Parts: sequence; structure tokens; C-alpha cells
Amino acid sequence: MSISHVPYDTENGAEIDVFVSHPASISSPEKVTSPRKRVRLLIDTGAKRTAISGKTLGEMGLLPIAKTMMKTVGGDIEVGIYHIDLTCEYLSPVLRMEDMQVSEFKSPWRDGVLGRDFLEKVILEIDHAEGKAKIIT
Repeated sequence: MSISHVPYDTENGAEIDVFVSHPASISSPEKVTSPRKRVRLLIDTGAKRTAISGKTLGEMGLLPIAKTMMKTVGGDIEVGIYHIDLTCEYLSPVLRMEDMQVSEFKSPWRDGVLGRDFLEKVILEIDHAEGKAKIIT
């Protein structure tokens, strides 16, 4: 068992850096060797699925495999669904989620959110009063 302390702010929540890359299991060799992209994601216990900025996904040359409706604070919106590999080197041992389906995140103010599809692989402890968060792997 390993404990990693996560940057936590009582106003904005806990955020963690991850790497997004083309999914090795279904990509051509040149795409697998393409650079991965580092993004900072808000840990969102209310999100069913991880969502990554549509801008980031587009810059990587990823295309949606489907469309779906997503419930947001502002109402329902249509978003793309993408396949990615996600790696969290911040954790020990490194957590790698291959061929993960993520939603497009449509917001200009952050790179995206880590949802319960990620959180089911770890134990998350947040102490709001102390302004601390940790992930146990």
C-alpha cells in the first residue's frame, strides 16, 4: 500500500497531473510513439466518467468514436467519446489505464476531470477541514 498526497485547495478541490496518449491497443505504431500530453485534472467524485478537454484531444489528433449526452450544471450537452491511455506517474505504483473511454470536456477553465472510472482503482481520502487529500494505491 502506498500513499500519495494530492494538491488540494478548499475552494477548487483536489487536482492531479496525468498523461494522455493514443491507446496502444488500437492505434497504429506511429500514433503509439507520438508524444503524450500532460494535463491537470480535477478529481470529481460526482463524475461517472473521466473527461478531457476537447482542445487537448483535438491537438493530439484523436477523433471521437461516438457521441453522447452529458448532464452538466448548465444542462445537458452533446459530447464526443474517445479512446485514450491514461497514465498517472504521480502515484506509486504508477497507475496506467489502457484503452479507456473518456468524454470530451467542454470548459475553457480546466483540462478536465477524473471521474469514478479512475477513482474505483484507488482509495481517495479528503479532509476538507484540514485542506488535505491523499490517494492510496
